[in-house]
Amino acid sequence: MEIKRDYKKLKTIFFSDETFGVNRQWANELLVTYKKEINLPYTITTRANLLDQDFILLLKDTGCQMVSMSIETGNEMLRKEIMHKNITNQVIIDAGKNLHAAGIKTRVNCIFCIPDETIDDAFKNIELMKQLKATDPVGFLLQPFPKTKIFDYAVEKGYIRNDLTVDDFDPLVYFKTPIDLPDKNKIIIVQRLFLYACKIPYFDKLLRLLVKLPNNIIFDTMHKIGIALSHKQFYGLSFTGLIKYLLSARKLQTKASA
Repeated sequence: MEIKRDYKKLKTIFFSDETFGVNRQWANELLVTYKKEINLPYTITTRANLLDQDFILLLKDTGCQMVSMSIETGNEMLRKEIMHKNITNQVIIDAGKNLHAAGIKTRVNCIFCIPDETIDDAFKNIELMKQLKATDPVGFLLQPFPKTKIFDYAVEKGYIRNDLTVDDFDPLVYFKTPIDLPDKNKIIIVQRLFLYACKIPYFDKLLRLLVKLPNNIIFDTMHKIGIALSHKQFYGLSFTGLIKYLLSARKLQTKASA
């Protein structure tokens, strides 16, 4: 009640918990109380394997307007062996379809330039997004931080140097990655035009031709427009709010590139 009292212009709530619902009893009690005392539309982040039918119905009943989940990659082997996320494509597809049937939008995140990823794997990300009909498909670039399993694996396979500094990483996770793959240049093009390939009919077919071109200002501009539209939808930003977000993001990107 204090939230509604102190923030009178508040229209939506975002629960910043990457595995919302992993403790189902806690989540159930929270959402029932939330509906009773706050009752504003809200967004959560969770995993596809936590989204059974009962939980989806509870989300719908308590005002959930969007669910964000990360699938990492459309290649099940890479997801399991490299990303250590043992969730099948079918579980992801079922979760997406059930959410949409309940009228809940989905923001689904992929990561590009995963160790061992090929250009065919990059297109599998698009294929999976189209199957689950993601409302807001998002493509990030891998940031393999030192002292993590994926960093050690990438060093072992020769995909990155073992002396990376903070300047090698992208704080916005959209624009660069220290990973060096045989298909990296083509994968970057897929990542830049990912939203369009997922949402526009037959654009994925065109993209198979576009990946033969070098990255350019047109692809980068389309990429930035896609990011802006995604954030406007996810955070429920007004036009003014979107401009403020873009300006702050630009400052962060400039600082990281300096």
